Formats: sequence, structure tokens, C-alpha cells
Amino acid sequence: MKGIIYLKTKLNFFCNKYAITLLLFCTVSIIYSSELNIKKAEQNQLLILPLGNSITYDNRTNDSRNVGEKDGYRGPLYSMLKSAGFNFDFIGSEHSGGNYLPAGYDENAGFPGITDDQLLYLLQTGHLFIPNQGVDRQVTAGAYLNTYSPDVILLHIGTNNNDLEDGTSPLDVEQILDQIDQFENEAGKEVTVFLARIIDRVPAQSYVKTFNDNITQMAMDRMNNPANDAFPDNIVIVDMQDSANLVYNISPEPDMNSGDMNDALHPNNNGYQKMAARWFKAIKENLPNPPIITMQPGDQFIVEDGTAEFSVSTESESPVLYQWRKNGVNIPLATSQTLRIANVSMSNNGAHYSCLMTNINGSVESKDAILYISSKSERVQKSIVAEYDFEEGEGNIIHNVQEVSENLDLSVATTDNIDWIQHGINIHANANISTQISATSIIDSLRSSNQFTIEIWLSIDQINQIGPARIFTISANDSERNISIDQNYDSLVFRTRTTETDNDGSPEFASDNLIFENTLLQVVLTRNSEGLEKFYLDGTFLKAFEKGGDLSNWNNDYKLSLGNELFGDQPWIGSLFHLAIYNRELSPDEIVHNYSFGEFGITDIDYEKYILTSYYQISQNYPNPFNPTTNIQFGIPEVSEVSINVYNMLGEVVAELVNSKYSPGYHSISFNAQNFPSGVYVYSIKANGISGKSFVQTRKMLLLK
Repeated sequence: MKGIIYLKTKLNFFCNKYAITLLLFCTVSIIYSSELNIKKAEQNQLLILPLGNSITYDNRTNDSRNVGEKDGYRGPLYSMLKSAGFNFDFIGSEHSGGNYLPAGYDENAGFPGITDDQLLYLLQTGHLFIPNQGVDRQVTAGAYLNTYSPDVILLHIGTNNNDLEDGTSPLDVEQILDQIDQFENEAGKEVTVFLARIIDRVPAQSYVKTFNDNITQMAMDRMNNPANDAFPDNIVIVDMQDSANLVYNISPEPDMNSGDMNDALHPNNNGYQKMAARWFKAIKENLPNPPIITMQPGDQFIVEDGTAEFSVSTESESPVLYQWRKNGVNIPLATSQTLRIANVSMSNNGAHYSCLMTNINGSVESKDAILYISSKSERVQKSIVAEYDFEEGEGNIIHNVQEVSENLDLSVATTDNIDWIQHGINIHANANISTQISATSIIDSLRSSNQFTIEIWLSIDQINQIGPARIFTISANDSERNISIDQNYDSLVFRTRTTETDNDGSPEFASDNLIFENTLLQVVLTRNSEGLEKFYLDGTFLKAFEKGGDLSNWNNDYKLSLGNELFGDQPWIGSLFHLAIYNRELSPDEIVHNYSFGEFGITDIDYEKYILTSYYQISQNYPNPFNPTTNIQFGIPEVSEVSINVYNMLGEVVAELVNSKYSPGYHSISFNAQNFPSGVYVYSIKANGISGKSFVQTRKMLLLK
């Protein structure tokens, strides 16, 4: 018979009963329990008892090795079980293989030269009696299994004295199984017996096959015959004779082309490796597995004082215990699938978090996830690969303020067509602004991560620009690009080249009539590693587009250009104040933070002296959220009648902040919400200029008390 004969009793019943009886064992004292056994039970380990004769112990004919080298199948089986995440221990009174096995895992119940009736006597009384070897000692105080209380027994009973009248027989093996059943009844726990069809001899002996066939028949009757007193016995039959794929040639010093036997009766190291693989396969297929991680925790990118959240998901046939760790140390009370950390401080920046997941059969630890925290006093910097703040004020070079090995400065070839304005440039005619060399480091970084964030602060001077007009592009010409952000009338158009688009990045993704003339805007395009692109305007998510493929086909030779196509005629007219490129998808909180931080940063700007005559605007209040005061800046290009009101979410005016005539420039006002309840409020500016221009814009702010 080959392969494994599976239990026909329900594994679900076994799993439930196994968990319950193990818990009972941990809390109910058993008369013959040793201190070591109690300790192991409290550790919630799967206790595996290797039981048999010289095969189990690893004792070979004319064996000159010391006992520490005799690890048998236990050495490789230990590695397999550990790699699979099983939380286990080998148990038994004998010690061998300690040179290769960690402390404690060299235990077993392998007794060289023992016969089946002597093994039965040991199990019944704890007395080891092998007279032909002069062995006569009390091993345990009473029945052997009462001391070690196994959950699993790996039973490989050889054919010692098989040629004698009272040699090993299926009846003898059945008596050993009966003794195991007696232990189960007395201890109130269930033991799974993995019963081996034993390995063959060299040369093969017919009595081995006869013995194996007879114990298989006996075990099947115990498992499946309701008339059998042992029904339904918890046995898994494991075919070592044939299905372990042993090569029955003697090779004391094995190599790749040799046999798997050390002598006529015992495996060599190759043979034991194959035996271990067969035991492992049976254990893995017939016992509930350790938790399997189906979702690892991901790195978190948040802003100081925000909330970080790490999560894991598992598959398990039994209940799972979760324990989160920070930098390898357990976090008290962090025992849920999700770990939430509120009000994070900069001291946690770079901390590593992992989760140890344990069920009755083992433990598995997640990979480390890293917490990256951006300071409230600066823009998000983590994973930024290029950044332009347009603060030069003069000249023909726009510097990349991030230090990289590659020169990513932008050269302005058409200086007559741009004007330096405070904190930016205004493009008023066909521009030629690009990196002087290919933007290889940007392209490589985004292609490698397969994700990005492009953040641009801009204002649009003409709403009727078409082409589409190029605001930002990494391309070769008007038909070959890696990525671009363009204007087409009052929509923004996003094109990303992937393995499932054409060379122009089509199909494109448009913003649907959401941009405004003469208004300062924060435009953000993100892409995650799964290909989902998102568009944010002024910190608010507005639209998503599923773009298949990946970025592996991006061309390394393309340059980064602003305000026009590199070789073509797709000019854009407007002002640029900030451009940042990240090699990951920024979180919504990070995008809102950058928006709240503003295009110029939280600095002591003299807004009265800062004059932009090209457009109206009102900035996001700062701080936001606030309690109880916040500041609001607004700018006007000409003398205007200005009113600014605050509304609740019912649309009711709750405060009038401004209702007066203002001169051109930037102005700052303060709002005190001391007498208002916490919540979301809307503030709105209405302006009418002396030229007849009018402007209306609203923003949200959050009061938290």
C-alpha cells in the first residue's frame, strides 16, 4: 500500500476536541506529569513523541558516532517543521542528536534493540527492560505516556525478532495502540498516531511487506469498523517502505548517486532526510497548520500627531492569537489583527512593527513594516526624488532642491517668455524649460517602485488652452511619453505610459471640468503599485482611474519638461510655484498636509507686500484642524469689494469675517471659534473688482475642541 490513508473521522471534530483537551491538560494536574511536561504544555506547543527502536534513535550497525551526532530523521524534520511555522517540541526520555538539534529537541523515545512486547511493557509501566542488552531501569514513575503526554506519536516499530515465534506482529502493534487509547481516556486528550509502514531491508525481505500489509489492515479496521472497540481510532498510516522513495542500496558515506541505506537495516543520512520529508508531509496534511499569512502589514506614511494603522490577515483552522511588536519587543495589550497608534510623535519615526500570530500548532511572524513620520513643520519629504520650489527669482536655471547624483536642474531656453514672480514663474508665451540631460534617476526610481505621486502648485491664466497644453511631461516628443499632466479647456488630462497603453500613454484620464482660471491650485496625481491612479485637487480626492499594466516600459532617455512639449508646439500659459515628484503613492493625510502647509510653506511671509496681479485666490486656513483660532489669507489682483463668510453644514451663515473694499495684494484675517461647537465649517470669499471681474471660492475647515 502506497501513500497516506487519511482519517475518515472528521478533522473538524479532531481540531475542536484537540484544542479543548489540550486546554484541559494545561489546567488539570495529571498524577504522573513531570515539571518539564507541565512547562511545555503551558507554552502551548505541539508535543511530538518519536517512538520506536533503533530507527527512531538513529543507531546503526557498528556505529562509532557519539550520541550527539545521532539525529536521525529528527534533525531534518525539525528544520521542516520550523520553516513551516509549527510551534512544537520533540519529547521522550532518550537523548540523541544534540550536536545538530537545539537544546531540548534531541529528546525521543527510540530504544535500540527493543522488541514490540518490551516497548509495550515500557508504555504500561515506565520500566525499560531489554535483558539481552543488560538494560533494566525505571524510566518514568508509572505509565510512560502519562509523563510525556504527547499530542502526536510518530510510531515506527521495526521487525526485531521477527524470525522468532514471538517476534513483532500486528497483534503486538495493536496492543501498543490500545495502550495509547488507554492514555487518551485517562488523560482526557486526543493523540494522533502516525503509524509507519516500516522501511525495507537490503536485500528486500518478504516478511517486511507482509508485516506492513497486516498492520495496515489492522489499523484500517480500528479506524473504520464500528464493531471494533477502538473505532474511530485516530491513526494516519504513513508509507515509509515505498512512498519515502528510499533507494535500497547500502552506502555508508552517501553522495548524490548512492543508495539511502547505511547497512542492511538502517538508513544513512540521505535516507533519514527522505524519512523526515515523509513524516512532514503526513503531519502537514493531517494536522491543523500554523497560521498562514494572507496579508502582510505595509509600511505606513503619516504626519506627526496622526494615527498609524497596521493590519494583518491570516488563514487558520484554529483560533489565532496576535501579538504586535515594536522593534522586536512585545507591545502590551496589542493583541488584535489591527494595530492603531494615535497621536504619533517624531520619536517613532523609522520604528519597525511586526505581528506574531500563534495557533495551537505553531507561530508565524509577519515581515517588518516601517513607520515613516513627516514633521508638521515641513512638507512630506519621505520618498521624494525631485523637487522644484521656483525660489530663484532670476536667471535661466530652476534648481532641483533635492540632492541627487544626477543633475536634474531645469534650463530655461526662452527667458523672454517667462517672468520670475515671488515664489514662482509665470509662463506667458511658448516656453522651453527642461532638464539638460535625460531624467534617468527619476524614471528609474518610479519604474522600480511601480508607483508615484506628482504634486504641482499652479495657476491657469487661460481657461481655453487646448492641445492638450503641456504643464508637466517626461517625454521625447508629442507622441512618445512616460507621463504628462496637461490642460484641455477647463479639464486636466493625465497620461501615463504602461505595458498596456500606447507610447503616448493613452487611454488618458481627465479631471472633468474641475479647474479654474486665475486660481491657485494644488494638483496631485498618484499611482499605486496595483495601477490605480487618483486625482486630488486642493487636498481633496476627486477621481480614480484603473490603468492596467506596469511602468517597466518607461524610456530612460526622456527629459522632464515644463510649460510645453520638448520637441513640439503644445504651449501652456500660467504660473508654477512648486513641483514635487515622489516614488510612491502619498496617503490622503499626507496630501492634505502638503495642501495645508501651502505652496510657500509655513513662513513669515509679508502678504501685504506679496502682490500677484494675475488672479484672485483664498488659501487654506492654517492651522487646520484648529482650536479655537485660525488664519486665512486671500489675494486680489485689483481693488475689489470683498466679503468672506463662515457657514455651518446646514448652509447657515455663522460668522461674517470680511465685508469691505481691499487694495491689490495679499491680506490675512483671523477667525476665533471660541463659541462654536466642534465640526466642519465652510468659508467662502466673494470678490468684485473695479474692472468688472468677479470671483467666488469656498473651502472647508475643521474645528476640534
